[in-house]
Amino acid sequence: MIKLCSKCSFKGEDFLFRKERNVCKVCNKKSMDSWYLLNKDKRKESTKRYYDANRHIYKVKKKAYQRANLAKYCAIANKHRATKLKATPKWLTKEQYAQIEQIYLLCPKDYHVDHIIPLQGKNVSGLHVPWNLQVLSASENLAKSNKV
Repeated sequence: MIKLCSKCSFKGEDFLFRKERNVCKVCNKKSMDSWYLLNKDKRKESTKRYYDANRHIYKVKKKAYQRANLAKYCAIANKHRATKLKATPKWLTKEQYAQIEQIYLLCPKDYHVDHIIPLQGKNVSGLHVPWNLQVLSASENLAKSNKV
Protein backbone atom coordinates (compact mmCIF):
# COMPACT_ATOMS: atom_id res chain seq x y z
CA MET A 1 0.00 0.00 0.00
CA ILE A 2 1.53 3.30 -1.12
CA LYS A 3 1.60 6.10 1.47
CA LEU A 4 2.56 9.76 1.41
CA CYS A 5 5.13 11.14 3.92
CA SER A 6 3.73 14.10 5.86
CA LYS A 7 7.19 15.76 6.01
CA CYS A 8 8.86 15.29 2.60
CA SER A 9 5.90 14.10 0.46
CA PHE A 10 7.73 10.87 -0.44
CA LYS A 11 5.46 8.26 -1.99
CA GLY A 12 6.25 4.64 -1.24
CA GLU A 13 5.96 1.73 1.15
CA ASP A 14 8.99 2.34 3.41
CA PHE A 15 7.13 3.96 6.33
CA LEU A 16 6.92 4.09 10.08
CA PHE A 17 3.42 4.64 11.40
CA ARG A 18 2.95 7.20 14.14
CA LYS A 19 -0.30 8.09 15.83
CA GLU A 20 -0.43 11.61 14.46
CA ARG A 21 0.93 11.09 10.90
CA ASN A 22 2.78 8.84 8.46
CA VAL A 23 6.54 9.50 8.34
CA CYS A 24 9.04 7.83 5.99
CA LYS A 25 12.07 6.14 7.55
CA VAL A 26 14.49 8.78 6.20
CA CYS A 27 12.57 11.67 7.82
CA ASN A 28 12.18 9.70 11.03
CA LYS A 29 15.97 9.12 11.21
CA LYS A 30 16.65 12.83 10.61
CA SER A 31 14.28 13.86 13.39
CA MET A 32 15.73 11.27 15.80
CA ASP A 33 19.30 12.36 15.00
CA SER A 34 18.45 16.01 15.63
CA TRP A 35 16.66 15.11 18.88
CA TYR A 36 19.73 13.20 20.10
CA LEU A 37 21.99 16.14 19.24
CA LEU A 38 19.72 18.66 20.99
CA ASN A 39 19.39 16.54 24.14
CA LYS A 40 22.99 15.30 24.40
CA ASP A 41 23.63 16.72 27.90
CA LYS A 42 20.26 15.54 29.19
CA ARG A 43 20.89 11.97 27.94
CA LYS A 44 24.43 11.98 29.36
CA GLU A 45 23.19 13.03 32.80
CA SER A 46 20.38 10.47 32.75
CA THR A 47 22.79 7.69 31.78
CA LYS A 48 25.22 8.71 34.53
CA ARG A 49 22.46 8.70 37.17
CA TYR A 50 21.32 5.23 36.06
CA TYR A 51 24.88 3.89 36.08
CA ASP A 52 25.58 5.34 39.55
CA ALA A 53 22.36 3.82 40.90
CA ASN A 54 23.18 0.38 39.40
CA ARG A 55 26.98 0.32 39.67
CA HIS A 56 27.02 -2.97 41.61
CA ILE A 57 25.06 -4.71 38.82
CA TYR A 58 27.57 -3.50 36.22
CA LYS A 59 30.49 -4.80 38.31
CA VAL A 60 28.91 -8.25 38.66
CA LYS A 61 28.15 -8.40 34.92
CA LYS A 62 31.69 -7.30 34.04
CA LYS A 63 33.26 -9.99 36.26
CA ALA A 64 30.96 -12.65 34.80
CA TYR A 65 31.89 -11.55 31.26
CA GLN A 66 35.60 -11.63 32.10
CA ARG A 67 35.34 -15.16 33.53
CA ALA A 68 33.37 -16.38 30.52
CA ASN A 69 35.73 -14.72 28.00
CA LEU A 70 39.07 -14.90 29.80
CA ALA A 71 41.17 -15.43 26.66
CA LYS A 72 39.57 -12.49 24.88
CA TYR A 73 39.99 -10.32 27.97
CA CYS A 74 43.70 -11.28 28.16
CA ALA A 75 44.16 -10.42 24.48
CA ILE A 76 42.59 -6.99 25.00
CA ALA A 77 44.62 -6.32 28.16
CA ASN A 78 47.89 -7.32 26.48
CA LYS A 79 47.09 -5.23 23.41
CA HIS A 80 46.51 -2.25 25.71
CA ARG A 81 49.78 -2.92 27.57
CA ALA A 82 51.72 -3.24 24.30
CA THR A 83 50.18 -0.01 23.01
CA LYS A 84 51.28 1.83 26.16
CA LEU A 85 54.81 0.48 25.65
CA LYS A 86 54.63 1.58 22.00
CA ALA A 87 55.28 -2.05 20.99
CA THR A 88 52.30 -2.35 18.64
CA PRO A 89 53.25 -1.12 15.16
CA LYS A 90 50.83 1.16 13.31
CA TRP A 91 51.20 -0.91 10.12
CA LEU A 92 49.62 -4.02 11.72
CA THR A 93 46.52 -5.06 9.74
CA LYS A 94 43.12 -6.10 11.07
CA GLU A 95 43.85 -9.68 10.00
CA GLN A 96 47.03 -9.70 12.07
CA TYR A 97 45.13 -8.33 15.08
CA ALA A 98 42.64 -11.17 14.54
CA GLN A 99 45.54 -13.67 14.46
CA ILE A 100 46.79 -12.34 17.81
CA GLU A 101 43.33 -12.70 19.32
CA GLN A 102 43.08 -16.28 17.94
CA ILE A 103 46.38 -17.18 19.60
CA TYR A 104 44.94 -16.08 22.95
CA LEU A 105 41.62 -17.85 22.30
CA LEU A 106 43.32 -21.15 21.41
CA CYS A 107 45.73 -21.04 24.36
CA PRO A 108 44.97 -24.02 26.65
CA LYS A 109 44.35 -23.64 30.36
CA ASP A 110 47.51 -23.45 32.52
CA TYR A 111 49.46 -22.08 29.54
CA HIS A 112 50.55 -18.52 28.80
CA VAL A 113 50.93 -16.59 25.58
CA ASP A 114 54.50 -15.32 25.65
CA HIS A 115 56.47 -12.84 23.56
CA ILE A 116 59.52 -14.59 22.09
CA ILE A 117 61.43 -11.31 22.20
CA PRO A 118 60.16 -9.51 25.34
CA LEU A 119 58.41 -6.17 25.04
CA GLN A 120 60.72 -4.72 27.69
CA GLY A 121 64.01 -6.50 27.13
CA LYS A 122 67.35 -5.24 28.48
CA ASN A 123 69.14 -4.83 25.13
CA VAL A 124 66.33 -5.23 22.63
CA SER A 125 62.56 -4.86 22.78
CA GLY A 126 60.17 -6.95 20.71
CA LEU A 127 56.86 -6.05 19.08
CA HIS A 128 53.33 -7.21 19.85
CA VAL A 129 52.85 -9.04 16.53
CA PRO A 130 51.61 -12.58 15.72
CA TRP A 131 55.06 -13.90 14.76
CA ASN A 132 56.53 -12.79 18.10
CA LEU A 133 54.03 -14.82 20.15
CA GLN A 134 54.33 -18.39 21.41
CA VAL A 135 52.35 -20.58 23.77
CA LEU A 136 54.34 -21.82 26.78
CA SER A 137 53.40 -23.65 29.93
CA ALA A 138 52.94 -21.30 32.87
CA SER A 139 56.02 -22.65 34.70
CA GLU A 140 58.26 -22.22 31.61
CA ASN A 141 57.01 -18.71 30.98
CA LEU A 142 57.50 -17.61 34.58
CA ALA A 143 60.99 -19.15 34.65
CA LYS A 144 61.89 -17.34 31.40
CA SER A 145 60.99 -13.95 32.92
CA ASN A 146 62.03 -11.05 30.64
CA LYS A 147 64.77 -12.93 28.81
CA VAL A 148 64.94 -14.24 25.25
